[in-house]
Amino acid sequence: PQVGDIVLAQHPFQPQNKMVKRITAVTEDGRYFLQGDNPDPLASTDSRSFGSIRADQILGQITHKF
Repeated sequence: PQVGDIVLAQHPFQPQNKMVKRITAVTEDGRYFLQGDNPDPLASTDSRSFGSIRADQILGQITHKF
């Protein structure tokens, strides 16, 4: 996965929840910062609130939309 990709990821604190987010940064140690497209940071849970996630928490890349 790389910056700009939209991915399905496991929430780091609620493993039963999945989320669709955009990768905004990748650290040197392979962790990913995810951000929702909603401009209101309080309306979406993403790396601004829970920090970066591990690569194994990314479940797949979104490639198509209906």
